[in-house]
Amino acid sequence: MKRKTIARLIAVLLVGYGFAFIIMSADASNMAQYRTLSREALLATLTEKNTDTFDGAFFISVLLVGFITASVEALAAIAVLAIDRISPLPRPAAAEVDPGTSGLHFH
Repeated sequence: MKRKTIARLIAVLLVGYGFAFIIMSADASNMAQYRTLSREALLATLTEKNTDTFDGAFFISVLLVGFITASVEALAAIAVLAIDRISPLPRPAAAEVDPGTSGLHFH
């Protein structure tokens, strides 16, 4: 695999790991709040929170995808720098000599 591909994979995993923590903490706090409410209060709370329109959801989705893409690219660039620092690319070989000549050039 290419270094950039590996770096992007590492970046996607890191961003996904971060979002998993955010989602789990939000879900845990929401569930703790919902368990304290009566049935009517729970329905009222859910009705308040779920008033989104398609346009609003689309706008938030585009912003979120843009943020994730930028985060992945930034982390991938950092990962490529780290990979190159740990294991530098081999230097290109000197110009190859034509096998039909002796390699000596007289003018």
